[in-house]
Amino acid sequence: MNHQEAPRDDAGALRLFREEDDLGADSSLWLRAIRQLTSDGKPVGQVFVLTSPTGDNKKFPIGMMTLTDRQRVVFWPVLPRRDCVVINRPKANIPDHITVEFPSEKIHVTRYRPDGRSIHTSEAWRSAPLCPSGFRLLLMFFVRMSVVLDQDVLISRKFATPESDNERRTTEFTRSAGNFVMCDLPVPGCASGKQYAGLALYLTPGIVTEQGLPASLFPRVVTNDMARGWSESAEFPIVVAQLESHGRTFCLAAGFPPGELKDDLCFGFPMRAPKRDHDEGQR
Repeated sequence: MNHQEAPRDDAGALRLFREEDDLGADSSLWLRAIRQLTSDGKPVGQVFVLTSPTGDNKKFPIGMMTLTDRQRVVFWPVLPRRDCVVINRPKANIPDHITVEFPSEKIHVTRYRPDGRSIHTSEAWRSAPLCPSGFRLLLMFFVRMSVVLDQDVLISRKFATPESDNERRTTEFTRSAGNFVMCDLPVPGCASGKQYAGLALYLTPGIVTEQGLPASLFPRVVTNDMARGWSESAEFPIVVAQLESHGRTFCLAAGFPPGELKDDLCFGFPMRAPKRDHDEGQR
């Protein structure tokens, strides 16, 4: 249920829940970020909710990220309601989330089959250094603003729980609500007049000053072929946010790049070796 379909008061939401016993699609960003809790009973740690302006003084989430106890960055993107091109692969399956493994800094994409089983896909994706700044690029994400506006804003309240584990899971579910940290990205520019937004996530040695930022936070070597009309010399304003979690520091750059995105969303991953196809299959 997107923002246009959603009821404008709590009474309306409660009425829908009583009638449908379910709110929100499986693609809901909020649902996917707590998938492990509802399916496996695993606790959810701190999750950063990344929001972007959408015009008319409104803002909507464009993604969520966390650093797990196993030292893995997990990023969930807002998703379109149709198949699209991701990672420059025609007709590729839309990912549920992206994972960066530490200390190797390798990257893989996870999607789910209709039966709920996960499939992990990787290539030669691995963080890339931006010398001499000490910044290490982890991923880039681009999404049309129409997708951001069309996302589900009400989430499902119905999920299966083994009776023997009901009390613990209910406690964890309630506790997880306090672990969502809103991280607003006040991207400069008129959001309503922009076709798409872009994010770039970096690992940094620590908190940096403005003077310590690299000359470019959207390297064209990674963004090639994702958008039309984005010239090498184009400049556009960006906003930078710095996040700390589990002893690691991250820098997030966000902006409205020029031109038009070729599809609803696309990822750019750094590579350290010639491209090759590799599907690790089910784990």
